[in-house]
Amino acid sequence: MDTGEYDVLVLGAGPNGLTCAAYLARAGARVLVLEKRFEVGGTLSTDDYSTPFHYNIAQATVPIGAASPPFADLGLTELGVRFIEPEVAAAFLPADGTRPFVVRAGGRELGDGVAEALQTAERIVVPLLYCPPAEPEGIAEAVSAAGGQSLLDLAAMTPEQLAASVRDDRAGGLVRYLCAVSGFFAADGPLGLLGAWAVLQQLRPIVVMGGSKSLALGLSRSSVAAGAEYRLVADVVSVHQDADRLRVKCRDGREFRARAVVSTLDLVTTFEELVPAEAVPAETADMVKGWRFDETGPFTGHFGIKGPAPESADRDASDAFLQVLGFSGDSDVAEAVAAVRNGQQTSAPCGHLTVTTRFDPRQAAAGPYGPLHTLRFSTLFPRTGQAADWARKRTEHRSQLWDSLREGMPALGQSRLLFSFADGPPDIEQRFGTTRNGSVGQGALTANQTFALRPHRAMSRTRTPVPRLYLGGGSVHPGIPGSLAGGYHAAAAVCEDLGFTRWWPTPELLERARASGDLPDSLLPSPRPSVHVPEQRRREAPTPVA
Repeated sequence: MDTGEYDVLVLGAGPNGLTCAAYLARAGARVLVLEKRFEVGGTLSTDDYSTPFHYNIAQATVPIGAASPPFADLGLTELGVRFIEPEVAAAFLPADGTRPFVVRAGGRELGDGVAEALQTAERIVVPLLYCPPAEPEGIAEAVSAAGGQSLLDLAAMTPEQLAASVRDDRAGGLVRYLCAVSGFFAADGPLGLLGAWAVLQQLRPIVVMGGSKSLALGLSRSSVAAGAEYRLVADVVSVHQDADRLRVKCRDGREFRARAVVSTLDLVTTFEELVPAEAVPAETADMVKGWRFDETGPFTGHFGIKGPAPESADRDASDAFLQVLGFSGDSDVAEAVAAVRNGQQTSAPCGHLTVTTRFDPRQAAAGPYGPLHTLRFSTLFPRTGQAADWARKRTEHRSQLWDSLREGMPALGQSRLLFSFADGPPDIEQRFGTTRNGSVGQGALTANQTFALRPHRAMSRTRTPVPRLYLGGGSVHPGIPGSLAGGYHAAAAVCEDLGFTRWWPTPELLERARASGDLPDSLLPSPRPSVHVPEQRRREAPTPVA
């Protein structure tokens, strides 16, 4: 029987679980990560399906890149992690053949207000992701004091109002589409501060060189080097109090005990499926029942082609990371979003194309077979159940995506389709488990589910009402997929509570915010210097106890 005693058990080897394990192992904790799937990385998944192409299954970009504190703290540069920032962020290619609307990184083409709001968000909101969660009112005051009225104005807007605020109908269609893929489907729902940033950050896309999984592998190597252990195909079914420990049981009968457990699984899975009902306070149970997930995720076709990369009639549009296709303007996008909300599939494929290898040639094999290119076409799609004929419907829609691309980009006629795969919302939910409704987020980024309210004032600092149980995934502040901040905050809380040395310093982006006055001391953590942890202690492996 594979049993053992540890300081910390981390449930889930997704990006937050990997981050949390790396920080805690370097602090000297005996850490074991339990992962249901056969591999680490979670939604930072890149698969080749035994082809010459790399396909990013769920997350094709990350929101922060090298500015994320774990990047420096965990030595990810030395572990080979690199990022690419495309110069052209997005293009809206009208279905009626009129001239595309192209937006470069930073969003200046959408107007000074949007560009200024993005700059303000990078100065103020990004540092807040790595601060203790603050009350929304205090954050709004800080943004206002730092001259961020443009960001506050945008945060108060609905997708409909944001689309109407730009002067061009094509631009309106683009921003409404960006709202939808950020989880804001309702035309009349305010974005909120964090939601506004989630929309804006798509105007500065960041790609992990070699595929999204390269970041996950860097995090995994960092944690293993420090002594963390992993058990894959370890399907956790319960978490129980056991004297002064928590006892975790897997479906195959294995049990592990630890002084603390960090769950990076979603809020509902943690409290309704793993923790016994009698151990969950009534207030927490009610909050969990009211938790809102994103309405749906995309249907994504992955295509591997031999031949030149597809080109539109506009060169700048061809260079865009997101090429939005299938709409003529804002009204078309609004109609498509409304249809998807009502559970209806759009009459024709409409979504965004990314020619992955245009930005990262490493995501297709080099050699005598080329030129080879990897294409990713994500479309708006309703959340559907696992119907008996889903496999047939998936294949049909994938074929429709390819036919639509060939029709819209005649240059594809010079290329040969070698391989094609697709994943819809049911597939993503089944593959990753906590990606409910096919969304990589573990809860909608509505204003009442962000900062100190994510998921609740009593739990936003990762500690839960269940003693020694912590949340470290997307259900807790800040809830931004790929930011690594949930695992970062959970590691800090566990170190403090279990008496381990918090060895990492105050992040550079927080020091800049303090020095510039962009954030007041009331929102920032106390300055903390780096603390040397002896190498022998960091690499000390856990000792299993039978």
